[in-house]
Amino acid sequence: MKTLWLRVQRMVMALVLVLALGAGVPHALHAQTTTLSSPEPVVSPHRWGINLSAGMIGTTFTSDADLFGQGGAGFTAGLQLSYRLLPWLAVQPEAHLAVRRGEEDLDAWFTGAGQADLTLGYLDVPLLVKTYLPGDVAGTMPYLGAGPYLGTRLFTRVDDPNFVVEAEDLDETLQTRDYGLMLGFGLEHEAAQAGPVRRVLFDARYAWGLADLMEEAGGPALHTRGFRIAVGIGW
Repeated sequence: MKTLWLRVQRMVMALVLVLALGAGVPHALHAQTTTLSSPEPVVSPHRWGINLSAGMIGTTFTSDADLFGQGGAGFTAGLQLSYRLLPWLAVQPEAHLAVRRGEEDLDAWFTGAGQADLTLGYLDVPLLVKTYLPGDVAGTMPYLGAGPYLGTRLFTRVDDPNFVVEAEDLDETLQTRDYGLMLGFGLEHEAAQAGPVRRVLFDARYAWGLADLMEEAGGPALHTRGFRIAVGIGW
């Protein structure tokens, strides 16, 4: 666990540096080319923000034995807490229920199993660094986000047509922890007038799983890959 935490710390520091450099240059150029008469970009006056979001997950389980597994559609819902470090830079810890579905050939770990449908439920805790891009349209600001995530498996379901693998077998074999990197973009629309909802959000990101879910079982490594598309509201 100590080694995993050190890896997460290094990933966060590297992503903060990359995003800061990548966003700082266009913001500096934008500031130089903006005249006094030009409209200022819409910047939320609130340093803290809380968001609720829900959407879908497209997951593919990949392994050395099956590099391009069959994808499946799951869902996600969760909470985000955002804090603005600078007008164009924010950190955002999150907590999501993520239900990942897909197909994988389990014969590499369970002889005779064949292609099976997997459903894995996780509590994902991402830590994103968000950089807001220059320019806005009617109060809508685009942003880029990146950061690590740590997942804890909550439940396991398997549909094996050959009746070789039960959920209990897979539950004992799979690693409880999953971790990886998320990278994406989104849009935030700040309400012009005070109301019950302060902002509306659209977020799309790709999750690159780094953990070998079958590490204890031996044989080929098994990873999760997939995208997440969600909408939400914030205060």
